[in-house]
Amino acid sequence: MTIGFVPFLLLGGALGWMVAWGTATPYLWPVWTIILLAAGLLLRIIWLGTSVCLRHGPDDTPIWRMTRACILVTLAPALERILLTREIGEGPGRHRLLAAEFDPILDRIEPMAGRLRASATLADLPGFGNRLMVELAIYTSAAHRVLLDAGIPPSDARSVIADAGWIVYSGMLRLTSLPFRWTSRDPATRLRRTIRTLLWFPFHAPGAPGYAVDVRTDRDGIRTHFTHCPPQTFVRNLAATDDRDDLLAFRQSWCRYDWPGADLIANDGRRGHYTRPHTLSHGDSVCDMCWLGRRSAPETGGTSHNRATQGDTT
Repeated sequence: MTIGFVPFLLLGGALGWMVAWGTATPYLWPVWTIILLAAGLLLRIIWLGTSVCLRHGPDDTPIWRMTRACILVTLAPALERILLTREIGEGPGRHRLLAAEFDPILDRIEPMAGRLRASATLADLPGFGNRLMVELAIYTSAAHRVLLDAGIPPSDARSVIADAGWIVYSGMLRLTSLPFRWTSRDPATRLRRTIRTLLWFPFHAPGAPGYAVDVRTDRDGIRTHFTHCPPQTFVRNLAATDDRDDLLAFRQSWCRYDWPGADLIANDGRRGHYTRPHTLSHGDSVCDMCWLGRRSAPETGGTSHNRATQGDTT
């Protein structure tokens, strides 16, 4: 991958110095290994932020360029893991991508994201978390379009984005919920505390144009009824001006993560800790989410719920 090559040259020089110095202090090797890995990641982020994630306007500060570099560093291995381990296409033409075919795809994501960012009205968003989530939506939408441009069938492109996005999102949920999974065995408590933390960051909800949500808690869990979602608004506006099934890809990825996400947070070995009869991306006025410590009964009503869980082909 060309965008990450130079940091490893610098890292090689640092490694040579550390090997020479570390021979005299072998007991410090575990510490130096951690420092080396962290330094390599930091160098790669700085390199991406200064050479790949270019400045797009007066509000595009160095902090945001580094933030976008962090998104790329996180998303790239997830995409690589999915794309290089699955068959693409249908019938006799099904094939697996080569590593040499993946690098050009990855290199086109940031330029595509730059074009999509122009319509995102990021300066109007309140708070770091709201803008961060829209930036993530920009990158997943850009990756989806790059896959389409590379000739990957639309159904495969949507599936790849959904799987790669889940790798990133599930990692965030595992990290956020870790303290509460350690300190409580009650699934409802784990869900309440984790969702409350996520509503502080990154889903801070000061109201439109940021997230807008009504929150209620009880002994069974927590209910979050979102009436405005900035990533969904961005993708809907994108689809309205230049539709490439962007909203469909969003529904089949972002809008389907909460079911397995709730089970991950509850961590009791069971499914069914989440319900959502309505969904903003389906045209409903609310995402009425219920995060339940006890397993919920299967729902039969609510067309939006059924489409979100079973897949949307419209």
